[in-house]
Amino acid sequence: MTIAIDVQFAVQSSQLPDRHSIFKWARKALEDHPRNTGLSIRIVGEDEGIELNRRWRQINAPTNVLS
Repeated sequence: MTIAIDVQFAVQSSQLPDRHSIFKWARKALEDHPRNTGLSIRIVGEDEGIELNRRWRQINAPTNVLS
């Protein structure tokens, strides 16, 4: 099994988890997945969060998760 994980930071903050922690959490969450898997995690600011929510959910407000 292969797990491809892409972590993107579109904002910078000392309050965000580090890339290594995010990789560790994602691998743990996917460890029982039976197939090759790809996962992208993008950490965005409020403006990009609003735009993504507007584009994909037609909601003009920020969101904390889009999947």
